[in-house]
Amino acid sequence: MGSDTLHGSFGEDTYIFNLGDGHDLLIERRANEAYSNIEPTADTLSFGEGISANDLSFHRRGLDMLIEHANGVDSITIQNWFREPSDHFKLEHFLFADGGELTTADVESRVVWQGTSGVDRIVGYRDLSEKIRLGGGDDQAWGRAGDDVIHGEAGNDYLDGEAGNDTLYGGAGSDQLTGGVGDDLLVGGTGDDKYVYTLGDGVETVDNTGGGNDGVFFSGGIDESRLTFSRDGDDLLILVDEDAEQSVRVTGHFLGGDKAISYVQPDGGFLINASRIAQIIAAGDLPDGFDTLIEGTAAAEQLVGGQGRDLIRGLVGNDTVFGMGGNDRIEGGDGNDYLSGGNGSQSGSGSDTLIGGIGNDVLDGEDGDDHLAGGAGDDQYYYRAGGGVDVIDNSSGGFDGAFFIGVARTRLSFHRDGDDLVILVDGDIKQQVKVSDHFLGGDFAIDYVQPDGGNYITAAQIAGLLTTLPGGGTGNPDENEEPGGGTAPGGEQPPVAGLGGDDVLTGTAANDVLIGGAGKDTLNGGAGNDRLLGGIGDDTYVYTAGQDVVEELGGNDTLRFANGITFNQVASGLSKSGNDLILKVNGSTANQVTLKDFFLGGDNLVETFTFETGGQLTAAQIFGAFGLAMPSSPTSAFDNIVQGTGGDDGALNGSAQRDLMQGFNGNDQLFGGAGNDRLEGGNGNDTLNGGAGNDALVGGRGDDTYVFAAGGGQDVIDNIGGGFDTLRFDGITFNQVSSGLMKSGNDLVLKVSGGSDQVTLKNWFLGGDHVVDVISFASGGQLTAAQLFGAFGLTNPDTKGSPNYQGVPDERSFGTILAGQAGDQNIIGSSDADLIDGGAGNDKLRGGKGNDYLLGGDGSDTYYFAAGDGQDVINNLSNTPADNDALSIEGITRDNLWLSRQGNNLVIDVRGSADSVTVQDWYTNSAQRLDIIQAGSSSLYANQVDNLVSAMAAFGAPAGGEINLTQAQRDQLNVAIAANWQ
Repeated sequence: MGSDTLHGSFGEDTYIFNLGDGHDLLIERRANEAYSNIEPTADTLSFGEGISANDLSFHRRGLDMLIEHANGVDSITIQNWFREPSDHFKLEHFLFADGGELTTADVESRVVWQGTSGVDRIVGYRDLSEKIRLGGGDDQAWGRAGDDVIHGEAGNDYLDGEAGNDTLYGGAGSDQLTGGVGDDLLVGGTGDDKYVYTLGDGVETVDNTGGGNDGVFFSGGIDESRLTFSRDGDDLLILVDEDAEQSVRVTGHFLGGDKAISYVQPDGGFLINASRIAQIIAAGDLPDGFDTLIEGTAAAEQLVGGQGRDLIRGLVGNDTVFGMGGNDRIEGGDGNDYLSGGNGSQSGSGSDTLIGGIGNDVLDGEDGDDHLAGGAGDDQYYYRAGGGVDVIDNSSGGFDGAFFIGVARTRLSFHRDGDDLVILVDGDIKQQVKVSDHFLGGDFAIDYVQPDGGNYITAAQIAGLLTTLPGGGTGNPDENEEPGGGTAPGGEQPPVAGLGGDDVLTGTAANDVLIGGAGKDTLNGGAGNDRLLGGIGDDTYVYTAGQDVVEELGGNDTLRFANGITFNQVASGLSKSGNDLILKVNGSTANQVTLKDFFLGGDNLVETFTFETGGQLTAAQIFGAFGLAMPSSPTSAFDNIVQGTGGDDGALNGSAQRDLMQGFNGNDQLFGGAGNDRLEGGNGNDTLNGGAGNDALVGGRGDDTYVFAAGGGQDVIDNIGGGFDTLRFDGITFNQVSSGLMKSGNDLVLKVSGGSDQVTLKNWFLGGDHVVDVISFASGGQLTAAQLFGAFGLTNPDTKGSPNYQGVPDERSFGTILAGQAGDQNIIGSSDADLIDGGAGNDKLRGGKGNDYLLGGDGSDTYYFAAGDGQDVINNLSNTPADNDALSIEGITRDNLWLSRQGNNLVIDVRGSADSVTVQDWYTNSAQRLDIIQAGSSSLYANQVDNLVSAMAAFGAPAGGEINLTQAQRDQLNVAIAANWQ
């Protein structure tokens, strides 16, 4: 009885709650216990007699779960249930005296998140399908993933369902409803409501019952030319790019009254009022260039075009459509359709566009150069000899195949052109099928090719059949008639790094990271413990104080000692640590410079050491002081270099020699073979198998699997990059490894009994990204990271690791790649295109000139951008949503910034220039957003961004960084700027 506080923690706990127990607080950890010590266990809440599942309601209160009994007297609060990213604070079983049981998933499916009467800002929980009621106030809510139901209730609310098939109710007030990706239902309610649709949002349904001056807003570049209006019964149907899978349906619009919307606002240009919409539909307003519109019904039917340019829409039903002559556009719509660009007998010519839509469709372009897009479903693309150049867009998924009618397997050849698959008939560039972006994998790829007679060819088999296009061309018939150009043998041209010039970079009193990149750079870290990366070129490093580290990559380089430091103060303090050279000032470790890998020679050398007070040292003299000979000109550490593509690679195989294997982007499979190899997975979920020899394996970002087999040698795994990673032993048992665990410094060494095989996990005991999460055995059994830490009496010091970044570009596009370190850093980029990963900590990231890609990581980060800095991209994903992240724009006033939505990204253009900042996936994930954008003394907060984007969208996108406005438009825009910038 009474209101009690119950602490669980380790072990499988059972909590008991009875009628009359009052208001209890349940905490799944001991008092004052560190969160990092909490281990997930299977815990139970057992309800006494008289309490059934139907008596209980479940609510979210901040991070806590509140369970209330229908009697209004008894309740339980489970603290930190919704704390991310951990599940440690949840209970797994809810038992009732009547024999009923609820699981964690059952409970979460019943949760209602009730807002307050004030102003609420609510962000949904993971992929949970949530029920959110905001209450009074001008509230904001984001559903995240899951099929969410959000009620705005009273107030002028902002509702964003984000991913999933969501239902949004605006309620009373003037609300903005954004369904996000998925098929959503938007119900505005009373007030002047805005329904927002952006490119790729799927199929949205608007129920406008409730009245008001309501409108549908299109963004993401959807201007009026991309919209098609039609009437379906009493509903208004608006298609984007004439695609039934990208549409807005306003139910009952043509019944008039409160159910009708008042206007449609395209992205840019003027609004289209309801009267104009009716005129467009009544006139059968055809897109420019078409002669005839033919539309089907909901029934299955045959539709036949004429000899002109027809637009034929099957709409609903299993339709058979023939375009006949002319360059036709045929849209199957819903249903299993057969679409033919001709007359079904190869005698109807024309270059046609066939769009299957939803369903299992057959698309037959017949004669001419045709464009075929299957849409959702299991689609078949037909091609015949002499059928021209057909292009397949297979981006909507399904189990899809290309059928070659009357063409035997021996007449086909397979080629790669960038990310496209090119299939030639008889080696003729003018008889081809091109599958766009096939080598990006996923939904883009076709699953098989079916020749006439014989077995089909799978996508995996195609990868092993690739040859160079005839003449080394590009797959474009016109281009291949001329010599030159073309792709590299074996596939795509790798991205070219954007290189800048000579940089002069000066650090601060903090701990700085200076990136020189290409060119003759001067890097002065100043005070603090600085990291200086000169890059290629003849660089000068200036040392004044602190513990600096120099990482050199080539050129004739100089280290200059300033701040009154003399030759004698340094010459007496030289030391060698591994391959590093350390130069101490007056023998003090507080003031020293470390030259990484100096004693390996070659590109790692700094050739000259000078002193402003006079005197110098050379690299040769330093080697001599240690009794060492200068290394001869460096030789390559590898005999072969094997590189993947920007997409999913099949098996990349090494040789019996020393191989450097790089997967880059995509989900790759790397097999080193014999020899001492280095395998780098890059971005994506990769599999790395070094084979025989002593190999170095670097998984990179993504969920990677390292494979080690008996006789595999002594491999070293460097697991930087994050993800959920696995080490799998093949032909080696659990007992052979579990008895041979050893800690060596921060490394975990796993020795295999009965031989010399071993695997070393570098820096594993530092936790975070270094941790391989699971060690499994093909013969059975596994070890988790928690078990391994426990075996040494330790706990993981960093259980979070890096965020699970998505959409990171190919690293070959950048002159410098920087992986930051934990802690607060001030990172200053070069004039190259830099890829900078700040890592954990409250970092300051300044890309500098060049088109840079910046990842802040966990912590409260600040990104800096100035005039002339190029076109930077910010990926602000973080595991800690409470971070306060900022963009500081220097030397540019707020009046010269133009904000727009492009896809799911927020783009900030600098008017009058090509400069811009893109915040990647701003509209996809609230964890990607910045909290504040600063320009001079003005601040724009995240919750004001959409207001400004919508206001600017009404005037169109600036062309070439500039837009011409009338004075009246400028005055209107200035009002919006002043209202949102503070």
